[in-house]
Amino acid sequence: MPAQSNDRRFNFTEATVAALPPAPQGKRIMYYDTAVKSLALRVSSTTKVYYLIKKVNNQTVFSKIGDANNTTLKNA
Repeated sequence: MPAQSNDRRFNFTEATVAALPPAPQGKRIMYYDTAVKSLALRVSSTTKVYYLIKKVNNQTVFSKIGDANNTTLKNA
């Protein structure tokens, strides 16, 4: 779990990802893994989804990996 609620970069573990609270209704919060720089997790009020972040032609591209409920952190 992040040290502070506004700290969005931390080492992802199954426990820290599961412990993240849902985002407020209508909002999405993006968290970034410090161990795997290209891994992110988007949390909404109902879902948690892993994303791969990469640069393509100087643009940041977010590729969906899968729902955190169905995709383990190791597989992400």
